Amino acid sequence: MSQPDPHLKYAEHEFGTSSAGGGGGGGGGGGGTRQLVRGITTGTSLSDVQIQELLQRFENNMELYLLGINLVEPENTEVKITAQINKLLVIYTIGRYNPPHEGHLKLFINTIENAKSQDSSLTTRVIFFLGSGPNGGIKTSKDPLDFSTKKKVIEYLLLGKGYKPYQSDGTGDYEIRQKDYKDAGQMITPTVQLVGEVTRLGQKNDFDQIRSQLVVGDKDGDATKLTYMLESFNRRIKQMFPVNNINVTSEIIAIEPIQGATGNLSATEMRKIAWASNTLEQFITNTDNYYGDMSGDVYYNIHKFNPSYKPGNTTPYKRDDKTKIVVKSSKKKGGSRLKGTKKGTKKRLKKGTKKGTKRNKKAQ
Repeated sequence: MSQPDPHLKYAEHEFGTSSAGGGGGGGGGGGGTRQLVRGITTGTSLSDVQIQELLQRFENNMELYLLGINLVEPENTEVKITAQINKLLVIYTIGRYNPPHEGHLKLFINTIENAKSQDSSLTTRVIFFLGSGPNGGIKTSKDPLDFSTKKKVIEYLLLGKGYKPYQSDGTGDYEIRQKDYKDAGQMITPTVQLVGEVTRLGQKNDFDQIRSQLVVGDKDGDATKLTYMLESFNRRIKQMFPVNNINVTSEIIAIEPIQGATGNLSATEMRKIAWASNTLEQFITNTDNYYGDMSGDVYYNIHKFNPSYKPGNTTPYKRDDKTKIVVKSSKKKGGSRLKGTKKGTKKRLKKGTKKGTKRNKKAQ
């Protein structure tokens, strides 16, 4: 509660109390004004400065009274002005990420930070689409990790950098979705999912501008190969909102591949490291414990799909100078032979026999 004004008595003498003896703020204020006018017209000598001081004191005391009956807000009350949000930006990536590695993580972080750097009046949505592998998710040596495992690994790595998936309360930085899946016999592609997300958000906001950005690593012509995604997205959005005059644009953001110690980082190289590691401990050492608590999930899923793997085989996996996996020859009846050896032997024997026959005939 504010301390009483030491000049209140003087103010009451000139103006009358602000409460007017309990008769209400309006009455007290009105009486005070009349006394001030009367004082001036009867020749009371007050300078302009004194008049301004008295008016300020009256205003302060009146405000204290009105605060007591909740007619005005305190000066420290924050007034928030919310700008109309009518623009949407959807940023997404598409990849196999099998397994996710440092280059992928930097791609995800760059995408999230790009969304955060946008103007606050712009609604942003960040989605990472993970491929599920060939034929509806069948695991192979090229796609050893399934969607759920990759999702857990990426969320774990991003959490270590301070980024969280979208939460039910609206907080969070990104969302992970499966690239392709079937629902009621229909193939749900990233484009279908993106259009569905725009439609969902459009029910809450009256968008007049919708943009999409596809972020890709600039390698193997990915930036060029995925241009069809942009055209498909734009066409479907305009079909969903035919009566609205919505400006729809799409673009591809190409990011240069992240450099590692041995060149461009790749999932292929990470799989080879896992194949060359005989134990989980070796894999953790060879990757500098990059995957942390998820190292086992990554290693064992990759290891069992090694092209050279045989149950019970504990010998090191050999690699040539190009880090290409060398598959050992399989044993057949009659001993171990490499493919083509028998055919080559016959050819050499046949060739040698002819030469020997010619030499013998010439000698005769």
